[in-house]
Amino acid sequence: MINAKKTRVRIAGNAKNIRKKEPSHWRCFIGNDTTEHKLNSWKLVGVATENNVMPGTNPDGDEFGLVAWIDLYGDVIITDEKKAIVHLLTW
Repeated sequence: MINAKKTRVRIAGNAKNIRKKEPSHWRCFIGNDTTEHKLNSWKLVGVATENNVMPGTNPDGDEFGLVAWIDLYGDVIITDEKKAIVHLLTW
């Protein structure tokens, strides 16, 4: 299990795994760490606002090679079942 507090959680679809019909349809990065966490599912807890949920795109790819993603700001738990639960921060 992974548990991180007050951090950025970047989530993006995993097209290769979706095409191969593998269960981990999501890619997840925590903070500025380049370690990829493969997710089967994820959910948000709290109220989404312009401060804690921010979509992004870059045709050239971001630092992780992603072209489209959602940044979430909050506390995250990734379970052994590869499910991320993000408790959104509020300001």
